[in-house]
Amino acid sequence: MSMTFRKESYMQLSFGQKWKKKYVMLSSDGQLMYADGKRSKKTSVVLSEKTQIAQLPSSEVGGEHGFLINTPGKSDRVAMRSKNKAEAMEWFKLINRALQN
Repeated sequence: MSMTFRKESYMQLSFGQKWKKKYVMLSSDGQLMYADGKRSKKTSVVLSEKTQIAQLPSSEVGGEHGFLINTPGKSDRVAMRSKNKAEAMEWFKLINRALQN
């Protein structure tokens, strides 16, 4: 059975170090995943009721538009950014909505 995605696109991700281009997917059941490419092995980012998401100032994301996903007590702390403000905002809203379900 194939998974249905609400959104999928390339974004820049950082896990506290360098920014890397990754293919990011948010499934219709709220699972957030990323990979090197569309057909590459996927890694999940744990989203729970304790996960927090916050927009980041452009000065913290290299002049681009981005946000931070933080799950307390987990090693999943990831920043996402895009040059396209609309793209970054759509991701932010969809992940925020997934957290509220």
